[in-house]
Amino acid sequence: MTFPDGTTHGFDLDPFAKHCLLNGVDELGLTLSFEEDIAAFERRYGRENSR
Repeated sequence: MTFPDGTTHGFDLDPFAKHCLLNGVDELGLTLSFEEDIAAFERRYGRENSR
């Protein structure tokens, strides 16, 4: 990070937090981005486990 006076300061950011920040999502938004995959899994799971 560079401040107006030109000084710079680094900081660590874990990969998940970096991904969320760069893509503008939080944990829920990331989960919802897999909505189609989740629905397909639920349909498949329901067929395989219904008796």
